Amino acid sequence: MLFLDSSYLIALILENDNYNDKAIELNKIISNETTIIKNTVLTEVLNSFNKYNVTQIESIINDLLTLNIDYLTKNDYKKALKYYKYYNTAINFSDCILVTMNKYKTNQVISFDSDFNKIKGIINISF
Repeated sequence: MLFLDSSYLIALILENDNYNDKAIELNKIISNETTIIKNTVLTEVLNSFNKYNVTQIESIINDLLTLNIDYLTKNDYKKALKYYKYYNTAINFSDCILVTMNKYKTNQVISFDSDFNKIKGIINISF
């Protein structure tokens, strides 16, 4: 199972993103893998399209809603806070939330956010 980060999804969707080619290449490689996103990742991706008309991105939104989405629990927030304190805010809270993926027995994330490279035990397969 692979967790998808917002930076990967945005790069995959936006043709003018610096990582678009790499995201498309990775998408082909992982096409048979089970993937999952956190509901916060979905929110981050949707927020990145604020400047677009909703009718322009409606199909993108519908595609995103077909992904496996993990909804956060209180326990996830508590666990993320521990990571946030441990890394002394060097990693943003949203990324610390994604680290709670270990409840799915995985440590792999696809992201173009280099902060994941700082987190012990997380494998960022994008780099």
